Amino acid sequence: MMNPTVEKANQKPVSERCSPRTLLAGVRVADFSRTVAAGFCAKLLAELGARVTRCETGSADSGPLRPAEPWLAELSQGERAALEAYLHGDKEAGGFDPFASGNRRRAEDLIAECGLVVEDLLPSEREATGWERILQNIERSRGPSSEPAPIDVSVTDFGQAGAMANTWATELTRYALSGQLALNGEAKGQPYYFPGNQAAYVGGLYACVGALLALVDRGSADGAGGEEPITRVEHATVDGLSTLHQLAIELWCNAGIETTRQGNRHHLAHPNTILPCKSGWVVAAMIGSTPPELLAALTQDPGFASDPRFSTAEGRMTHPDAFDRRLGAWLAGQTKDDAVRAAQTLQLPFGRVRGLPEVLADPHYVAREFWITRASDEPSPASGIALPGVPFRLTDAPAVPERAPMLLPRNKNAQPLAGLRVLELTAVWVGPMVGRILAEQGAEVTLVEWNRSPLVLPIPKRKTGLPGAGLGTERLQHLHTDTHHRGKRSLALNLATETGRALLRELARNCDVLVENFRPGVLEGWGCGYDTLASENPGLVALSLSGFGRGAPLEQWRTLGPTLEGETGWASLMGAREGAPLKHAEALTDPIGALNGLVALLAAIHRQRRTGRGCHIDLSQAECGLRQIGEKIGLYALDSTPPARRGNRHPAMAPHGVFRCRGDDAWIALSVCDSAEWAGLCRAAGWREWLEDSALEALAGRKAREEEIERHLARWCAERDRETALDTLNAHGVSAAPMLSIRELCEHESLGQRAALVTVKSSAGPPLTHLRTPIALSGRSPLYRPAPRYGADTRRVLREWLDLDEDQITDLAGAGVVALSES
Repeated sequence: MMNPTVEKANQKPVSERCSPRTLLAGVRVADFSRTVAAGFCAKLLAELGARVTRCETGSADSGPLRPAEPWLAELSQGERAALEAYLHGDKEAGGFDPFASGNRRRAEDLIAECGLVVEDLLPSEREATGWERILQNIERSRGPSSEPAPIDVSVTDFGQAGAMANTWATELTRYALSGQLALNGEAKGQPYYFPGNQAAYVGGLYACVGALLALVDRGSADGAGGEEPITRVEHATVDGLSTLHQLAIELWCNAGIETTRQGNRHHLAHPNTILPCKSGWVVAAMIGSTPPELLAALTQDPGFASDPRFSTAEGRMTHPDAFDRRLGAWLAGQTKDDAVRAAQTLQLPFGRVRGLPEVLADPHYVAREFWITRASDEPSPASGIALPGVPFRLTDAPAVPERAPMLLPRNKNAQPLAGLRVLELTAVWVGPMVGRILAEQGAEVTLVEWNRSPLVLPIPKRKTGLPGAGLGTERLQHLHTDTHHRGKRSLALNLATETGRALLRELARNCDVLVENFRPGVLEGWGCGYDTLASENPGLVALSLSGFGRGAPLEQWRTLGPTLEGETGWASLMGAREGAPLKHAEALTDPIGALNGLVALLAAIHRQRRTGRGCHIDLSQAECGLRQIGEKIGLYALDSTPPARRGNRHPAMAPHGVFRCRGDDAWIALSVCDSAEWAGLCRAAGWREWLEDSALEALAGRKAREEEIERHLARWCAERDRETALDTLNAHGVSAAPMLSIRELCEHESLGQRAALVTVKSSAGPPLTHLRTPIALSGRSPLYRPAPRYGADTRRVLREWLDLDEDQITDLAGAGVVALSES
């Protein structure tokens, strides 16, 4: 018998499915990108309906510019075709290089026609091309009553200031400098990055969020406050990847606890791992509040519930080997499909480690109409191949509203989202990250919660005895809340009661945005689904964040970040060439889902502020994960060859890897992008014979002898300390970077010179240090405020939003519908 909440969720909605391209209709963008990150930013805008004109930059005639990522030219024809189709398939061709001799006037005309330009110029290149003068000329040519100057979206690796600002990184060195590389792999063993363009795509997502914030800001200004429009958006891709640590930065800065590599284990929870089964590998994941009886029921082993080593989160963390042996004995007799489906029946967030053939054949994504094909007017190797589409479904509100959004008053130079009312019903990481960034950009975000225990961080008490763990056990365990809910209000509302649900419906009538990450059907079962809420507030924009999205076979599956890394094929691609699949230490699918959610949400808010119309965004975190490997999916669809794990090697660079230096866990990441860097490496290492070998100048020659080159490079590095090796390599023009530990990351110039860390006051003790959100908007400063105490704003929200008096609020508290803060 079908679950009634699911049945209700599957009924034909009153609202109408519509194209995401309606969200940015009328927006024009000039894409001057050379890099994957900037190109991906422009791609996202095109998918949402902006008209994006792509001008290929970095040709031989570009004057002071060179290709920012020379390895792109070394890709095979199929790899290049797949990446080009993925990044640029939705754009129109500009037909000229904006920085080539004689094209300056054409470039100025194109920028002047557009509301936004995406570029990746280093500070030295901005000066050499006269970029600032180009923008100033366009601004001076506009009359006082014309549209504001175009928004300049800058996407580089290290931003526009600091000693490294004129430097490019590779995907591998981005991982090394962001602290991510140090966490992936076995303890003290070989560190691993994620092959592909993960960091670049994260950079594109962040840059797109910044671009949309600037567009929303312009749509919000009424002229009364004398606001200056945002004209510059700046993002550094290395900073972007650095912010995808769930709590590692906060644990080190505030408690002296340093996160390190633990293979497929996790430093704060168990199980959070990958284990073998009869037909492959299974992701076994649980959170601390999961009843141990579910594991006992799954395995028919009562010891999981009765043995104190396994029945509590503390016990599982203390005895992970014994736990894995016991669970592994059951998995040995199960196929991965049978094991995971049985676990999901009990709502355990297990997942399968799958390869791309399995992913592309899954009927879930077909039912979601996720895969798209690119049609081309000209013959192309990539014509007709399957690629990831937009990771959300969009439905419009059932009617055009008769009133504008309920915006609060704005002050001069207010944050882009000032005046926006947001209702947040989320937990864990993906949803809270969306709400946190909205709050930093000026939105009034009200977190609806009841009993904070699910958000308690399961740090075993033994961890707090480490040096520097001065927060104390209780404060440390609530660091998750302090990190991910800062800047919000707390409304303690019991949604298990009908009165609480009625209050939620009333609150939704008085806000602009709702963000939730319940399983599909839960809100509908409470009478709080989008159709119900939009019938009273058709201007409401709602974002639903679930593991697999709605309306397809896997919609009810429970997920955590590791679950999705297995299900989307990530884990099958990462790790040693002949080893086991490997997950990220920091569950990157969560923040990537949040960034995709922000892109969709901000585009919907942009339309809401122009038209007053709301919509429902049904986002799939799994589909967001698949977008991060879009070019790999395109290549598989093109040549039917499933990608294999290749460790730290790269198809278009050699040598390319992570090498141990003298010292404790001291490693460098090195990428040789072209023949010039190869010559530099030979000079640095004293390889005169190889320097004179013309066959090694070409990538193919180095690939043929890659293993031999890696052995020599490993010996060379092992004889030197890390700093000496890096100084020598960098002096000879080789792309090399240190693998920064979490401690080193917080002290390194790659972050420090851009003041990436911020100290935030706390309502529950001493100030806390957090990472800033890496988006800089001209003339605007984000708000960094503490997380609220539980229920601290219940009275205020009920008074301001619903006009309830003190007696009514007291009665609700007495009936257990709301909770009021004690102080």
